[in-house]
Amino acid sequence: MVQANNRCSYKKATATRHEVVETDADELVMTKGSHLSIVIGTSYSWVMETLQTLRKKNIHAIVVSCQPEELFDNTSYVIIDHARAMNDIVSMLNSAGRGKIALYGINSDSHSDRIKVRVFKDAGYSNSSIYIINNDSLTSCYNNLKENITDYNAIICANDIAAIALINHMISDGFRIPDDYYIISFGNSLIGQVCKVPLTTVSLDHEQLGIQSVLLYLYLYKNPGNVAITVKVPCSLSIRKSAGLSPAQRESVFVSSGENTFYKDKELSEIMCLEKTLQMCDEIDLRIISGILSHQSYSNIAAKTYVSESAVKYRIKRLLNISGYSKSDQLREIFYKYISVSLN
Repeated sequence: MVQANNRCSYKKATATRHEVVETDADELVMTKGSHLSIVIGTSYSWVMETLQTLRKKNIHAIVVSCQPEELFDNTSYVIIDHARAMNDIVSMLNSAGRGKIALYGINSDSHSDRIKVRVFKDAGYSNSSIYIINNDSLTSCYNNLKENITDYNAIICANDIAAIALINHMISDGFRIPDDYYIISFGNSLIGQVCKVPLTTVSLDHEQLGIQSVLLYLYLYKNPGNVAITVKVPCSLSIRKSAGLSPAQRESVFVSSGENTFYKDKELSEIMCLEKTLQMCDEIDLRIISGILSHQSYSNIAAKTYVSESAVKYRIKRLLNISGYSKSDQLREIFYKYISVSLN
């Protein structure tokens, strides 16, 4: 089963002809005779509530991308190894002389963010250096950080969205990246690669996470019994401009209860919209977007992309449909706010 709108393992699972149930926490539905279930959800509280329900039904759960500190009996886990990634990032920043670190953009109902907080505190950092955005906006979170910005020379962001918004605010306030502050995040999104200061970011292999989840399901389906297995999917770090690491340093890098308003933030929504749009772009689309950002006419864009002007208009209309905006000026404004002019 998956939390509503979560699709990490959907394609792989359906390919093996096993049932996939999309559900919310208050309407858990199981097929008669089920003894095994994959549980996927972004909300820690939803996952915990679901596990409690499955335990009562004596169903073995395979929990994807969430491992509570207190492990459940009759439960297996497939997780991205956020803990090792965080440890390696903190060690790397310290070795680079950037040990005054803030942890930024934390969503306390996110399991992966809980891990980042735990590792950060285990490394000796205090709660005062952790900036949470659950019931606040990204702008408010930045304002809280700004009050203490001189205490830090590096910032680890919970995700690329928080990092991109942070970079925009810091540039507007005259802070230099990476000269004054190294910024490292999690996600390796497309927009993170082309934002105003391209992100050094941890790659999260969600495809491998989904594959390993279904493979573990198939194994336990064929070999039922009182066994619990934990599979950890490793991360890797993509080095870009936001953390100015030397070649030697690069070589050392590792290859809810209540309403959660985290995903309702305006900046977060804008950045997620851009990421969705970029994921649907081919090389011609990216050239067209660069032309729009440069205020070129449709005829000039057509000449430079070697397609007809009507094809340019069709592709722009398609991009507007994907992004949810109605006018190319709106799309230009939102792209220009977060990314560099050239996407090529």
